[in-house]
Amino acid sequence: MKHLGNAHDLLGIKIDYSNQAYFLSQKNYAASILQQAHLTACKPLANPNCTKFPSTFPTDSSLFDPPLYRCLTGSLQYLTLMRPYIAYSVNQLSQHMHQPLPQHNYLLKCLLRYIQVSRRSTYGYCSFLGDSIIS
Repeated sequence: MKHLGNAHDLLGIKIDYSNQAYFLSQKNYAASILQQAHLTACKPLANPNCTKFPSTFPTDSSLFDPPLYRCLTGSLQYLTLMRPYIAYSVNQLSQHMHQPLPQHNYLLKCLLRYIQVSRRSTYGYCSFLGDSIIS
């Protein structure tokens, strides 16, 4: 075993160091999900939850493939490590992995378009074990 220095990227999580602080992000991982779905140049959405469905669902052939739907949904589950605010939407998509319908593909595409938004979340949390912060 040998020391190779500080970690910079681990399991799709980019690690940046500053003065006594670490910044973790999955920006590159999110970009790879969008690339896999062929949505790198899509128009971003500001809200991850779609409450109104259109009257007819377009059958987008690129996302209507059930194995691709499962793969993208599984990748989004891993993305919730750094973006817990999409957990509800990912949970809704995960409930239909056995037989995705056009409306589920519509919701998946909406969530992927939300991932395209490059702003920081105002969400934050602290987890303590006794008096020590662990996360």
